Amino acid sequence: MTDQCAEPDRDDRVRAHLSLVRALEAGELENLRCPNCGEFSVNVWFTHPARSEYRTWFVCERCHFDSKVMDSERPPHFTPARVCRKLQEHDRAQTRDRKFPPPTKE
Repeated sequence: MTDQCAEPDRDDRVRAHLSLVRALEAGELENLRCPNCGEFSVNVWFTHPARSEYRTWFVCERCHFDSKVMDSERPPHFTPARVCRKLQEHDRAQTRDRKFPPPTKE
């Protein structure tokens, strides 16, 4: 019974995250609604931690919310100006420290 009570919360979180991805696909990169605090304060940042590897970050400027998408190819709206150095270093460290190589494209 408690699992059923938790479902709506999880569904709401998934919907909120999907709305961020849809906004990104539409080219909206700034002032997106935060799933955590509800403010229009989420911005999209990118990283390029290794050859052929890209990440998309959603970061709220008002609260602690952040979320990362591991892209399978260069994101359509990727530009060097939107690369966040701090997040780039974080992703590079994770790339260096990983135990297994990334999947290869066939």
